[in-house]
Amino acid sequence: IFFRSTSCAMADGDCKPLLSVSQVDRVVAKVNNSMNIPFMSESSEASLIRQAVDTLNGAMEPSLLAIMPPDYVEIIKLCLNEKLSANEKLPLISALFKKNLRDPLAAALNERVDIPVLPESMEEWFLEKAVEEMIDEGVEHTLQRFTDEPVSD
Repeated sequence: IFFRSTSCAMADGDCKPLLSVSQVDRVVAKVNNSMNIPFMSESSEASLIRQAVDTLNGAMEPSLLAIMPPDYVEIIKLCLNEKLSANEKLPLISALFKKNLRDPLAAALNERVDIPVLPESMEEWFLEKAVEEMIDEGVEHTLQRFTDEPVSD
């Protein structure tokens, strides 16, 4: 073993891989195709790269948690989850974005945009609803772009 994780920062001490086996395979192949270690066979390179990627994979979640809020890590995990369909991911990812973005974004927009035909209380409701629908549209569009299956809420 050439690589090892120095510690697992997960509360339960269990570092679970973030990427699936097939995702790791694709990462290893892409890295291996982009580099050449002199005097080393392709299979030896791939083996070395796999060890490194496997080590990184186990350290990804605690490392992501060290630099971003847990909900954003959960969004990444949902995006990488190969067991859920895009339609199953859509409401889960949208809910996490709404929880973290809707109210602060609607408040920021309310400071910058005035809709003269609406009283302030209705304007606030409108902005929250519009932002919520924009988040849904963004998540749906993104999931649709990366899958062959139709995505809808």
